[in-house]
Amino acid sequence: MNEDLTRSRATLAGKARHLVKNKKAQSTWVTRGVILVKLFDGSVKKIANDHHFAELELLVGETESTDLELGSDHGDATPGTTD
Repeated sequence: MNEDLTRSRATLAGKARHLVKNKKAQSTWVTRGVILVKLFDGSVKKIANDHHFAELELLVGETESTDLELGSDHGDATPGTTD
């Protein structure tokens, strides 16, 4: 099932997918508008805002994804694109 997210939550979900793509996290999913990220140690982190995501980036050693913007189709995070 595809969930409708606010623009800010969709951006955070895209950044979380970027962490998985770069093998900084094991998986990510959205449940009832809550973005969850599973790390390789088995822990699951809730991402509700930019502050939570910044903490996660520090934890996994990822800093490049903060420059991503949300792509206009399918909600994929694509560097350098805008809606």
